[in-house]
Amino acid sequence: MDTRSRKLKMPVFEGEDAQGWVYRVERYFSINGLTEGGKLMAAGLCLEGKALAWF
Repeated sequence: MDTRSRKLKMPVFEGEDAQGWVYRVERYFSINGLTEGGKLMAAGLCLEGKALAWF
């Protein structure tokens, strides 16, 4: 499988398994080379459910 053409989706956080989400999102940030500002913006867009209500 050619992984270069495969698009990775940002992990969504719904308020459960915070440690697992942080692990996955940090890998996503690293693979995609996001800046600190980009990380903050992207993380805010990936909250749903209880997590979004808290944010």
